[in-house]
Amino acid sequence: VLSCEADFCSQRDALDSFLFLFVPRGQGVLTYRGSTYNLKPGCIVWINCSHGYAYKSSSDSPLELSWIHCSSMAMKQLCSFYRQKQNSNIIRLKELQPFMDIWDEIEKLIRNKNPGFEYEISLQLHTLVNMVTSFSQDSDGISNAASSISEKGALIKEYIEMHFAEKITLDDLSREFCVSKYYMLRSFRNQYS
Repeated sequence: VLSCEADFCSQRDALDSFLFLFVPRGQGVLTYRGSTYNLKPGCIVWINCSHGYAYKSSSDSPLELSWIHCSSMAMKQLCSFYRQKQNSNIIRLKELQPFMDIWDEIEKLIRNKNPGFEYEISLQLHTLVNMVTSFSQDSDGISNAASSISEKGALIKEYIEMHFAEKITLDDLSREFCVSKYYMLRSFRNQYS
């Protein structure tokens, strides 16, 4: 997590990596591939760092940023797929919790560094990419995460009912439906209790 000072500016160029930025608080501006984006609480940004980018904090409301900086062979293809589905590199979310759960899980995996943690982080990153890609933009530019989550909840419930005789784990459901298992549990309690 980075808490920016007033008028803080950071610029990077030609990195062979990818960056997820999440804005929990504050405001600022992102410049990427010739476009300028306003950063506000609830924004998630996914960029290919080989194109270069810069972000600047507002002096009135300094940015707080959480980020995941990663590099993998699969990320380039995933980023390309994302750009085909989304018309913007920035998504403003109504429902932040599913993304925060994945963020928290990745941070926990990094802290603990249990055997196989890199593979687990890779799975969480792919889940994050799938979630970001699957949320459609409303006309006001805010992702419609809430309806997507309730629709997924109904699909997951239907899947469980159809496969009730089989052994199904939370990890299986998480991979099948591209949603954090922790958020899935919480959503199910809220939706079906």
